Amino acid sequence: MKKYLLILASLVLAASLSLGAQSLKDNPDFQKSLELKAMATQAFDDGDYDAAADYAAQSQHYASLSDQYVEKMLAKATADKAIAKAKDKMAWADSIDAKTLYPDDYGAASDQFSACLASYESEDYPASTDQARLTSEAVDKIALAQAQAEMAKAKDKIAWADGIDAKDSYPDGYAKAKDAYAAAGSSLDAQDYQTAVAKADETIADVDAIAKADADAAIAQAKGAISSAEAVSAPTTYPKEYAAAKADLADAQTAYDGKDFPTAAAKARACVAALAAVKAKPVWPAVYVVRLIPERRDCLWRIAGYPFIYNNPIKWTVIYEANKKTFRDPGNPNLIFPGQKLQIPSIKGETRTGTYDPSATYQAFPTK
Repeated sequence: MKKYLLILASLVLAASLSLGAQSLKDNPDFQKSLELKAMATQAFDDGDYDAAADYAAQSQHYASLSDQYVEKMLAKATADKAIAKAKDKMAWADSIDAKTLYPDDYGAASDQFSACLASYESEDYPASTDQARLTSEAVDKIALAQAQAEMAKAKDKIAWADGIDAKDSYPDGYAKAKDAYAAAGSSLDAQDYQTAVAKADETIADVDAIAKADADAAIAQAKGAISSAEAVSAPTTYPKEYAAAKADLADAQTAYDGKDFPTAAAKARACVAALAAVKAKPVWPAVYVVRLIPERRDCLWRIAGYPFIYNNPIKWTVIYEANKKTFRDPGNPNLIFPGQKLQIPSIKGETRTGTYDPSATYQAFPTK
């Protein structure tokens, strides 16, 4: 009776040990355990208790080996999952050139990943799993650093947008940028670093769009200011201011072409500011062509007295001194001829340009 109970206990124990392996029925130890269990049961039913006990013990042994195999395969599956995750993270790190940007952290991650592959190869699956997790943690450290760096850039972009009052000037673009920035912050807090980077980059792109639009408007304004200045002869009347404005506009265009839109806008506004004092100045002729007027012949006295020349006949000597070398008789100021070109010098710093046009309207030259 005692042997009977012992054999029965062995069979029950063998059966219970093999149950844990049923998820891996293709492993040979499990199959052998089932085979021996069946033999033990048959021997028991036949009353061959010694054989039944022997078969039950062997079944128990193979069931134990099967459970060890199951444990090993489960550890392998866990390692497979951890390695796959680590592999994806390393691929991401490579995609952002982390080896160059974050050499220390990347080196640590790479070393752990190599170690985890070596442990896996030697079937030390628990160690491989731990090393794969350390790989992932090292890459997560890189991801955090990148996210923080991109968030800092996004923060600077938002500050710039606030500085130009983009909330009022570009409300739609500003709202979009602020929403992306808030989402980036939430993702960073949730340790979703890749999403944080993506949203920070979205913020940067949104603000850059605002900056481009602002630069477009500023450059258009600057070009308009240049055209207006040229319309009032600024290149002649305000040469320094005009030259400075042209240089600023050129710098603005260069910055714009290089996609440095904030600098482009600033330079364009400097162009406009350089021309702020430019206004129309009266311009008088620099050359007068002697006319044939029978009833009132041209002479230096009369020419100097014309309102568009000096508005003062006494200034005839200025014209004479400037032109006598071209006279047929340099010693005779009265000997001038129709068609003769006379240079009219500036006497008060006034602007003189071109040849007198009888059809044009000139402001009377000031006598004081």
